[in-house]
This record gives sequence, C-alpha cells and structure tokens, in this order.
Amino acid sequence: IAEARQRDVIEVRRALEIEAARLAARRRSADDANALLHRRDERAAAYQAGDLERMVTTDLDLHRLIVRTAANPVLNSLYENLLDAIGENIRFNFVADTHGHDAHDGLVDAIVAGDDDRAVEETSQYLSALLGDR
Repeated sequence: IAEARQRDVIEVRRALEIEAARLAARRRSADDANALLHRRDERAAAYQAGDLERMVTTDLDLHRLIVRTAANPVLNSLYENLLDAIGENIRFNFVADTHGHDAHDGLVDAIVAGDDDRAVEETSQYLSALLGDR
C-alpha cells in the first residue's frame, strides 16, 4: 500500500513539476537563477553529509523554489497544498536510495539557462525513473 501511494504521489508530482520546470525556465530572473544555484548546492552538501533530514528539507525547498519561480499562483497553491505528501515521497525516495546527489543538477542548469525544453526533459527523466518508466 505504501508503495502504491508513493506511485500516486509521483504521478501527481510529474503533472505539476514538468509544467513548473517549463515555466520556471521561461520566467526566471537573475535573482531566481542565483537562488536556484544556491539551493542546489545546499542539497548537494546535505546529501554528501548523509544527513537525511537536511536531504529531505533541501530537496523539498529546491522543488518549492522551482514552483515559485514558475510564477503561476494557482500552480504554486496546488503544490503547497500537497507539501506533506510530496515531502513524504521525497523521504521515501531517499530512504529507498532512488535519489542521487546530482539528480537535479541538469534541471537547475536548464532553468538557469532558460532552456525550457531541457528543463522539461530533465524533470520527466527523474520522475519517470522513480516510476520505473524509463
């Protein structure tokens, strides 16, 4: 049952996060880009330290920042209302060791570069991998 719930959450994440990545790449400001790079580095440091709580927190913070950078208040509201389920899913993925320390580097680079096609592809790849849909 727990794994089925995680699959359901990932399917919803995929629907929201792919569009968030596309919009973030199109709409990001220089300040957004700097914040994304900083959050990516915080996530990597937490992963390298092996600190599960920080890994979950920094990963979730990065995703929330991407959604905010998309500058769509409805998308942001939907995402924020799902934070408990998304945070639980992120924790599940870290415990199951399905997340690498560099899992979002390409996504952040694509958003910073303003490459919306690549941002969509990067997001689709990591979420599809979590679903086993490679």
